[in-house]
Amino acid sequence: MYVFYDEVQYLKDREVGLKSLVDIYRNVKLVASGSVAVELRKEVMKAARDVLLIIPVACYAYIVGKNMMNHTKASYGL
Repeated sequence: MYVFYDEVQYLKDREVGLKSLVDIYRNVKLVASGSVAVELRKEVMKAARDVLLIIPVACYAYIVGKNMMNHTKASYGL
């Protein structure tokens, strides 16, 4: 199960709250985002099992990248 929490910069004591959620619900993947994502990453790094920083990308760039990946997989028979 995934739980998405957007705009975490508005959550009071977000590092404590997010760490608590991660500790309590170990079978849940918590995805947090907000305008302070880089700072948030530093704050919850101790609690996180995996941290993935996703930089905003334009829709066109995503589609082009996805098509290139599909073409590469097809070329190698994957």
